[in-house]
Amino acid sequence: MKIDNLLEPRIYGLLLDWSLKYYDRARELESRGKYRQDVLNNRLNTQRDDIDLLKQQISNISAHIPEIKSLLLFQQIKIDRDIDIPITSVNSTEIKDPSIIDKRDLESPSNLDPLADSDDPILPKPEELNSEITPLSSAHQEIISEYYHNISQFAAKYHPKTASLNKDSINSNRGNEDKTAVLEETNRGNYWVFNFNDTTYLVPVGGKYINQHSYTTTTSIFESHNYTPDYQNIQLVKPAIVSIDPNTNPQTWRLQERGELKFL
Repeated sequence: MKIDNLLEPRIYGLLLDWSLKYYDRARELESRGKYRQDVLNNRLNTQRDDIDLLKQQISNISAHIPEIKSLLLFQQIKIDRDIDIPITSVNSTEIKDPSIIDKRDLESPSNLDPLADSDDPILPKPEELNSEITPLSSAHQEIISEYYHNISQFAAKYHPKTASLNKDSINSNRGNEDKTAVLEETNRGNYWVFNFNDTTYLVPVGGKYINQHSYTTTTSIFESHNYTPDYQNIQLVKPAIVSIDPNTNPQTWRLQERGELKFL
């Protein structure tokens, strides 16, 4: 009994020491696991932040694409309108200075009439000039300028409503019936309708692609040139003019004057 009494404290001490060591070891492992978990969480959070930042950058770039596209189109319009078509002699490929008059030009009857010895006119045909010779009102010029300069600012300034042809107008267009186009307000239309200087105008929704199906209805609203399914850009030559139909739900408009588009 005395030996047992002497061994019991020693055994208890060994058990206690063993328990403390394993407890410390367990705490150490727990601490390491928590540290690793924190590291992983930090990495995940960093990756999420990087992904969110990348998404924001992509969104910002995407938002400016229509503006860049519109600005390029606007510059193209300015270039087209600033081009002067030189009138030259049929027998010469050089562009002469109009201030310099060659005596031989005055003496030669054929040079008095550039078309006298040729079946082909030098000046381009009116249909080839399209918008270059089409006089535009100041209101039309302002609308086109703002439309191409910045689509977002255009929408913010005019607060356009989105519209599309109603079913009757679509059916009439398919049946080649000569009826006035009627548009109605919708959330997913191809056209913007807005007021400016006491006139209601209609233009294509900025940056929206016009496929072959929608092109057939577009021709009832806009005189269109050079359309192909793989066109790159749309040049708004002249906005269309519509009149509002009162007391209609959804809101409807009737076409008063066709606009003009050029596909590039």
